[in-house]
Amino acid sequence: MAGGRRAGGKAVSRSSDVQGTLLAPSAIECKRGSWNRKYQPVHDLDAINVNRRARFVLPWSMSSAQATAENLLTLLIPDAFIGEVARLTNAYTEWRLPGNKRQRAVTEADIIKFFALIYYLGVVKLPDKRDLWSTHSQLPVHSLASENSMTRDRFQYVWRNISFVDGGDAEAPA
Repeated sequence: MAGGRRAGGKAVSRSSDVQGTLLAPSAIECKRGSWNRKYQPVHDLDAINVNRRARFVLPWSMSSAQATAENLLTLLIPDAFIGEVARLTNAYTEWRLPGNKRQRAVTEADIIKFFALIYYLGVVKLPDKRDLWSTHSQLPVHSLASENSMTRDRFQYVWRNISFVDGGDAEAPA
């Protein structure tokens, strides 16, 4: 079969099998030092949107134009976790900082923007995280920082105060 691969002793097509169902890679299995993909049928074709240029499957309701860092993060991280991190971060800042040093409360939108920028900084290597907002002529312009609408100072505030645990009965800092 042209363009097919052997998986489990049977030749399968990359795009469809005999019944016409779409095959998607579900697991990667190592056999004798070579990598083979097992393909399993995806029965609900209306539930997926295949973006062939990017070579990944987007959720059913999102086009490639809507696939921003924030939108993709909301699919990967549960809303309950984002809300809990925002609550714990606000509790930590109330405990750690006096009233005149605190900024406005950290919202769930701030946490999503923060995680999107952290993810971006993991992909785009910069000497300093502040360079993401730099306007220096010799540094590239990062559209994510301006589109994200999180200022450098707000990012650093969340960076310094983010909390994933409940402090409980800890003593106040000196």
